[in-house]
Amino acid sequence: MELKPVDVRDLRIGMYVAELDRPWVGSPFLFQGFRIESEEDLRKLQASCRYVKIDPERGYDGPAMKQSDTPPPRPIVHEVKPKAASSPELQPHEPDFRKALTQVYQYRERASSFMDNVVKSIREGKRPDASSATHVVKGLTHAVQLNLNASMWLNSLKRRHEHSASHCTNVAVVSLAFAHHLGYEGQDLIDIGVGALLHDVGLMRLPVHLLDKPGKLTDEEEKELREHATEGERLMQRSGKLSPMVLNIIRCHHERINGQGYPQGLSGEQIPQEAMIVALADVYDAMTTERPYRIASSPHNSMNVLKQLATTDFKPKLVQDFMSCIGIYPIGSVVQLNNGSVALVVGHTRKSRIRPEVMLLKNGKGQTYRDWPLLDIDKRSELRDGEQWQIMRVVDPAKFKIDVARVTEAYVDRLYSGTTQWA
Repeated sequence: MELKPVDVRDLRIGMYVAELDRPWVGSPFLFQGFRIESEEDLRKLQASCRYVKIDPERGYDGPAMKQSDTPPPRPIVHEVKPKAASSPELQPHEPDFRKALTQVYQYRERASSFMDNVVKSIREGKRPDASSATHVVKGLTHAVQLNLNASMWLNSLKRRHEHSASHCTNVAVVSLAFAHHLGYEGQDLIDIGVGALLHDVGLMRLPVHLLDKPGKLTDEEEKELREHATEGERLMQRSGKLSPMVLNIIRCHHERINGQGYPQGLSGEQIPQEAMIVALADVYDAMTTERPYRIASSPHNSMNVLKQLATTDFKPKLVQDFMSCIGIYPIGSVVQLNNGSVALVVGHTRKSRIRPEVMLLKNGKGQTYRDWPLLDIDKRSELRDGEQWQIMRVVDPAKFKIDVARVTEAYVDRLYSGTTQWA
């Protein structure tokens, strides 16, 4: 069914907004496509748009606009640019992004603290308390809705010595973002987040030396490791009231469409889609995390690996949707621009996935930027000589002596200390 144009005065709660009459970037809406759920959503739409296009298949089908009723294009407001400073091509820090980053960080810390307690309980032989899981995931969902870019970027904060809590938090954030991208909402979205947060609880009963073993596992160790999915389901069944969807995710997140996964060797449509969503997020975060037996893969390279696994491990369409959600240049990627500058991808715009928001780290001469300027490549389209800003290539951060996790951690530290400059 085709999208239907609707005057914002005729919008109703329950409609699914697929397109605005203006670019998504700069609008008050985080996601490109959403269901109207409150009067506040209606007020925001009426304040920022004249008409939108709805998807009748994904929400309430309201009255369509007549062609003659379509309002003229919104007037173009020309930005008044300040006089050039020492670096005229750079955009200064965005206060909203800095504020969102600190708020998102707090929600993540609550989730990691919750998972720390779960890990501690399991390793002490106690029954884990899952009663707060829903509350924690609602916080992560709010963080994703508050600023998706900040939420995804903070996944770069990898704990080097205790991976369980941070990995589970990262998987929950990615799963929530991906599930929302696919159209999940309400309790189903929360359940996917809870399942993602608790997906590895069965691993937490295993000794750390086994989880971090650098060499090949013995047959007995491999068997013990593979039992973590059913063990995790058993633990959570005893811990409290969790939905069947959450338990299915915990049990099935290692199943693969070719039947070579575990614990049941399910294949194809036998595997719940919600478990596959979490499985993709799980593998993606695992590949981008450094472990004692493996160096971390870049987000860009990890996406290429997932593409190769699409026909054996995951559904091709689901992988395609995941790549669309994460972007061509995933957040956390290090890229080189056409003027030689090296930058960290920290966000995507609504208008373009190939012209993301970046943080400039080093200039073309290899000198470090003191103020870590944020640059929206899509908005700030020209260099001083008139040439457009462009990403030329994804690069290995090690080649430029860049540690993405340390950069992210240092940036957050400077936000809390009131400065964003290098020492």
